[in-house]
Amino acid sequence: MAVTELKKMRKDGGRSIVELSCGGLMPDPHGLVHVAREADVHVIMGCGHYVDEYQNPENADRTIDSFTEEMVSQVFDGAWGTEIRAGIIGEIGCQTPWTPLERRVMKAAALAQDVTGASLNVHPGRRPDQPQEVVDFLTDEGTDVSRVVMSYIDRTIF
Repeated sequence: MAVTELKKMRKDGGRSIVELSCGGLMPDPHGLVHVAREADVHVIMGCGHYVDEYQNPENADRTIDSFTEEMVSQVFDGAWGTEIRAGIIGEIGCQTPWTPLERRVMKAAALAQDVTGASLNVHPGRRPDQPQEVVDFLTDEGTDVSRVVMSYIDRTIF
């Protein structure tokens, strides 16, 4: 079905999509390569980790450095045990209020963005002031916010 839909997009002039199934959302790098080749489109794969409850329980004790190293490696070397590299960091999830784990992952994503130069995609929680809270957090971390994509803003800020 994905190939069929992307062929339609390609026929209508589309060339690229961004696919953000990161840690906790069952990423499938080889499946994305297959779809990209069959549909003749570019697929930009994300990396990192989603909201707390979707993460592997082993992540609870991981350090910021551990998450940063993982995301940098996913961009430069390959993601999810493959040689297929991510082209964007995210979708980094946060909820309202942020959990300590989500804050560590977000800080690691900011650090990984600085090292790799990759853009960063954020999935904010539903509270209307959370997108700004995330931008403030990232700004305080020295992140290049001109390279941050804030998803779902249409359902957060009215």
